[in-house]
Amino acid sequence: METLRRGTPAGWKFNPLELDKLFNNPGQLLSETRERVGDPFTVWSPGQSITLTSTPAGARAIFSANPKTFSAFGKDVFSPFLGDASLIILSGDRHKEERRLLMPPLHGDRMRIYGAIIQDAARTHLSRIAHGAVFSALSLAQDVTLDIIIRAVFGVHDAHEVAEVRDAITVKLEASTPWLMFFPVLRSPMFGIGPWDHFVKADKNARRLLHRTIEAKRTANTRGADILSLMLDARHEDGSPMPDDDIVDELITLLFAGHETTAITLAWAMYWLHAKPELLERLNAELGTAGAVASTDEIAKLPFLSAIVDETLRIHPIVPLVPRIIEQDFEVGGWLLPKGSAIGVSVMLLHQNPDIYPNPTEFNPDRFLGKTFSPFEYAPFGGGARRCIGAAFALYEAKLVLAEWLRAGTYSLMDTARPLLERRNITLAPRGGVMMRRATQS
Repeated sequence: METLRRGTPAGWKFNPLELDKLFNNPGQLLSETRERVGDPFTVWSPGQSITLTSTPAGARAIFSANPKTFSAFGKDVFSPFLGDASLIILSGDRHKEERRLLMPPLHGDRMRIYGAIIQDAARTHLSRIAHGAVFSALSLAQDVTLDIIIRAVFGVHDAHEVAEVRDAITVKLEASTPWLMFFPVLRSPMFGIGPWDHFVKADKNARRLLHRTIEAKRTANTRGADILSLMLDARHEDGSPMPDDDIVDELITLLFAGHETTAITLAWAMYWLHAKPELLERLNAELGTAGAVASTDEIAKLPFLSAIVDETLRIHPIVPLVPRIIEQDFEVGGWLLPKGSAIGVSVMLLHQNPDIYPNPTEFNPDRFLGKTFSPFEYAPFGGGARRCIGAAFALYEAKLVLAEWLRAGTYSLMDTARPLLERRNITLAPRGGVMMRRATQS
């Protein structure tokens, strides 16, 4: 029987000279560290060290553990930006109850109600790009996903109000820089003109507008299919409603979790399809066979379209790490980690395991046709009790938007070289946004 080693394994210690690698190319840094010391390994970085595993066995140990084994990681990082009632920050029974309230509108038949909104947003924003014009696939996708959140999640439809909310949210997102998130020392006022001052002002304005939207719905006693309306009708087990401040925190959380994340997935999918024209031809043939009158459900179930999105998320998972705080001594990979330490799954490395995915650096959607991977082999949305609550919605949205764009026109890459990465809050995006040209009309 193997003797457990106590403490934390060796790994990478913070080096200012490698700060850019840590921020913008963590996959390389983590891969090099694992190659040097094995799995699991520890990364000592500003704030708190974290022990990482990238094996299916390690992922199983973490994702299958009793939820009470862990609490949320990074409260100090996320609380100022999302709010203290954010699902990402909550732990224990409070986290479980909040998930129960938020889960229904993001799954099943209720989720499908948003199909028409998703398709309309995809068409509307694409129509603003002239034939022959050069555009950023990431910027286009961000416009689309933000529009979908404002209409499907916030339930705002009036054109003037949509524009007002969009402007406020955009300013808040732009003010939420990685430097402020990961370096709390920078969160200090500077005579009203510093980065933190700018964020605080933007945050207050965005929250003010969301509170106004909540009050308008409640006063008018109008309810729609939007997620905010369902939140207003949701009740805790004791019959009490969600407090308005909590609702605002969850709306902002859904914004952060569902805006840039899905937009990045769409930008990468457009890159790979146009870097590999044979894949684009196959997907267009599948969309053509489905026909112009295919329902949103029929589109979302197309096998090759689904495989394209799945493979995009394998190579470019939503977040590179899935961290937790250990609430009791925890065993993983032959180590007994102490209570209070941080542990996580390196999804980037897990998805590059050649034993699971032969030729892992190759974009090959066929690996998802006729094969299902376990949640400990494929985890683009994390896993266990803290798996992303909006995973089903994100997949549905990405497939519908991608299908709309491809059926509406043809495009070409301005540069076929694979883009480098750049940090955007907790996500990693293609640097430069994937620049494309929309074909001229024949």
